[in-house]
Amino acid sequence: MKRLRLIVLVVILILVAHHQWNEKSRHLRWDAPLFVAVYPVAGDQSKAAAGAVEALHRDA
Repeated sequence: MKRLRLIVLVVILILVAHHQWNEKSRHLRWDAPLFVAVYPVAGDQSKAAAGAVEALHRDA
């Protein structure tokens, strides 16, 4: 039973490592756009920052 558990854990480790490597290499190739989300936050609670955030427009 201990050997089976070890084999399962090693297989999971290999799958996770392969997935991480594949994701990293896909982003480094620049063959497809990488979409990101940017969320403006008025972190200092000042009126100037809040006004700047409210003045932003979403370009869709």
